[in-house]
Amino acid sequence: GLRPNTGYEVNLQTQSAKANIKFNTKTDVFPIGKTTIIAEGESDKTISITESGSPEAYHLITVPANKRSVLNMKNVHDYGIEIDADFVIVRGVEIRNARVDGIRIRKSRHDIIIEGCYITYWGRLGGPRTYGNLEGGTDSGIYAENGTWNLTIQRNLIEDPRGASNDWETGHPTGPQGISIIQSQGGNVIRFNDIVST
Repeated sequence: GLRPNTGYEVNLQTQSAKANIKFNTKTDVFPIGKTTIIAEGESDKTISITESGSPEAYHLITVPANKRSVLNMKNVHDYGIEIDADFVIVRGVEIRNARVDGIRIRKSRHDIIIEGCYITYWGRLGGPRTYGNLEGGTDSGIYAENGTWNLTIQRNLIEDPRGASNDWETGHPTGPQGISIIQSQGGNVIRFNDIVST
């Protein structure tokens, strides 16, 4: 129920101490600079995003208006989209059959928005590690490497990974993840209207 880009004060209190904390919520207005349109139809090529935007002009990667752009990796390429840039928005892309991750965000990248995407059938084939499958324990719909920050992941549908997980009886569960953010520096927003199903 908080409003974006608004200052708030929080009062915390226990029986022995209390504190007041002031903070500002993040803005949800992201100005667009360059726009890259993914071709309509289906492609089996990974999209590598290496051109950063800026705080005043995000680089938007999206699909044509009222059209579909499907990245079908056919279990050949590790990622549908690889992001090695900052101040980037990825919007409305459909990604299928990535061998490892639907979207991979590279180390220490920041201010990235992923919204309105559909990611399905990602990850390495086979059962959980305890059944002899030694890969795929963190294959993810969206995977952010160490040190990323200010990620906004919202209004996506992430479903049907191709791998499997084990139960607690055979060890600590390991298997595909909808979203993995590894040792982030913080400031991330994952909106609850993301649907992650396995």
